[in-house]
Amino acid sequence: MNVNQIINMVIRRVMSIAINKGINAGADQLSKRKTRKTAQTQQQDTNRLS
Repeated sequence: MNVNQIINMVIRRVMSIAINKGINAGADQLSKRKTRKTAQTQQQDTNRLS
């Protein structure tokens, strides 16, 4: 195995980890936003009933 192949393996591994962390962070943000919207909708529904 030559140096170029080793460098490519390392770069692919690092990029894979970085991309997965980015995807997980985006999914977390989306779920927070969705939860907040649901809470606001429920609050508006209780306000209408009052």
